[in-house]
Amino acid sequence: MWTVLTLSFLSDPKGKSIMLITASVPAYNSESTIKETILSLSHQSYPFYKIKVYDNKSTDSTRSIIKQLMSEITNLQLIENDINVGAEANFTRCISEAEGDLCVIAHADDIYLPDFAKEYVEFFKSSSDLSAAFCLANEINAKGTVVGKRYLPAQLKKNARTILTKERAIKLFYQYGNFVTCPSVVARSDIFRNHIKNWDGTTYNTSADLDVWFRLLESGKFGFINKPLINYRVAEASYSYRVAKIRTHKHDIFKVLEAPKNVRYMRENKNELNFLLNKDYANRFLNVLRTRDRDQIKAYSWECDFEMFACLKSGVTSPWHFKMMAAILGLRILYKLKGVL
Repeated sequence: MWTVLTLSFLSDPKGKSIMLITASVPAYNSESTIKETILSLSHQSYPFYKIKVYDNKSTDSTRSIIKQLMSEITNLQLIENDINVGAEANFTRCISEAEGDLCVIAHADDIYLPDFAKEYVEFFKSSSDLSAAFCLANEINAKGTVVGKRYLPAQLKKNARTILTKERAIKLFYQYGNFVTCPSVVARSDIFRNHIKNWDGTTYNTSADLDVWFRLLESGKFGFINKPLINYRVAEASYSYRVAKIRTHKHDIFKVLEAPKNVRYMRENKNELNFLLNKDYANRFLNVLRTRDRDQIKAYSWECDFEMFACLKSGVTSPWHFKMMAAILGLRILYKLKGVL
């Protein structure tokens, strides 16, 4: 009731209908962060129509925390899975049950700043051709302290708002990889329900979000707000952080960029794709060097030489390439002296 009354005061003086924005939060064993996330979603200058928590059969106190908050936050709902359906199915349910005009799939450990909903509603109202939008994000550690900002291509830092066509957005993805902060993405709810429909983690694993961005671009343009409206949690104990330090297999991003359905974009962005492939290979080789596994290092060593030579030969070079090659060369000399190679 409180939310409905508040929204009524936000209606246009001429009687035009207001834009409703919903937050869907997939959660599992999130007792340490879920309360702060929900409170941040409830304390918005433009209130969310609904805040829906999809609990995936948590075994901690996540559900009880939500139920306690429901007595204070009238637009908060708890949807409880009878069994743990897995992260992919839980995300899919959030997408397929998107309500209102706009929807954000919020993560259960991030903080949404007070003007998050307001900024997006204003952007979508002024740009009818948007299918989705994302924003700049602060990075916070496990204690909630801001430690930096999420990476962003320089092209997007020039204006307060940017609208990307399908072609331009896809080119940027081939140039820089997935620079979109997933929990900052707001999409039109009908596009989520009728066109996206599912989260394909089975096929794309950790890059299932990039697959969603490609599909959203089939329905309209991608907007960007050059203002930090979310605090994105990056902790050393997190899965993504640990994987980045030990990964020796090809990054999941290439499951999207090199997917058969994207062969046209691969051809149009051949040089950019080669750059990302070489960057990924160099990062993997550095992780291999960290293992100090003699056989694995030797196996990667020759391949790394070939990849770097191919990169130089094709003319795909940058200051990053030279820094990475110098780092690899230095580590290889060090390991040679120690008898590892």
